[in-house]
Parts: sequence; C-alpha cells; structure tokens
Amino acid sequence: MIDVILGINSAIETVTKLKELNEKIKDADVKMLIANLSIELSEAKISISELLDKNRELQEEINSLKSEQNEVFFFKDGVYFDSNGNGPFCPSCYEGEKKKHSLLPSANPVNRKMGGHQCTVCQKYFTYIKGEEKN
Repeated sequence: MIDVILGINSAIETVTKLKELNEKIKDADVKMLIANLSIELSEAKISISELLDKNRELQEEINSLKSEQNEVFFFKDGVYFDSNGNGPFCPSCYEGEKKKHSLLPSANPVNRKMGGHQCTVCQKYFTYIKGEEKN
C-alpha cells in the first residue's frame, strides 16, 4: 500500500512539472486536463490514506478478538470467571454465545443479600455467593 502512495506522490510531482511546462503552452484543453489529473490524484491519495486508517482499525479489532478468543474461562460457584479472576460472568451468555457479560448484584436488597446477581445483557438472574453454589 505504501508503494501506491509513493506512486501517487510521484505522479503529483509529474503533474506539477507538467503545470510548469504548461505555462509555456497556452492550450486551455491541456491546462484543464492537467488540473483534472492533479485533482484526481489528490483525491486518490486521500482515499488511500483513509483506507490505511480503516485497515489499521480493523487489524486492531482482529487482534482484540483473537485475544478474547484465547482467553480462558472457568466455571466456579455456578458462574464463570476469566483466568485473571475477573467475574462473575453470565453462564447463559457464555455457554450460548461465548460472550463475556458481567453479572451485577441484584438491585433488590433482599435478593442481593441472598446472592442474587443479574446479567447486564440477557437480564437472567443467578444466585452466586463467593465460595458457595446456590440453586
């Protein structure tokens, strides 16, 4: 891709030289063609720059997804945790879609006291008390 940018830069330099030569020529059609070529090359350079930025973003996203895919999860006390001990994560979302969605303590104080946790995405409730499994 960098070769393409270098080629366009070279073409822009050539257009600049043609413009200088064109000053000596008084043909309006040639001047218009050179001006159009210059504009098209500049637009191509901008488009390539945008494509390079998008490519970089997509590569970062791929690397992030690969990292998530290689992440190790384990099932403990009825919920999932990652290899760093982060969690709890929703068993339903992880087992169904391999998605890591957090479980938050229930908003209801009574449920929360009994270990009630709710998934932030599927909204299912799970009972999780650290070190114990409740059904």
